[in-house]
Amino acid sequence: MQTLPRNVYSVASVREIDRTAIEDHGIPGYTLMTRAGAAALKNARQQFPDAQRWQVVCGAGNNAGDGYVVARLAANEGLVVSVLSLVDPSRLTGDAATACQDFQAEGGTIVPWTGQLDDDA
Repeated sequence: MQTLPRNVYSVASVREIDRTAIEDHGIPGYTLMTRAGAAALKNARQQFPDAQRWQVVCGAGNNAGDGYVVARLAANEGLVVSVLSLVDPSRLTGDAATACQDFQAEGGTIVPWTGQLDDDA
């Protein structure tokens, strides 16, 4: 199995890259989120090619949005996906809310966090 680098960019660097892409190049934030989710899914599938059941844990903020994008794309590829939400999805805003809504619009279901993981995933 291939190992991933621990840190490629600092948080400040990633924020600046995002800001430049959005403000200077006109790329919508949700487009960036979708691209990141697709890249994350591709890498995860390479790392775990036999995994057919996935559990995605989503919190708040844009990282939650990334999780919902990964979950939506994984489900679209035929994987069985379970999403556990650490926060009420109604608290999400912006691109994260859009990602959550898109996941649900395509049939995805969200299970509230109860303190344990789904043994079936």
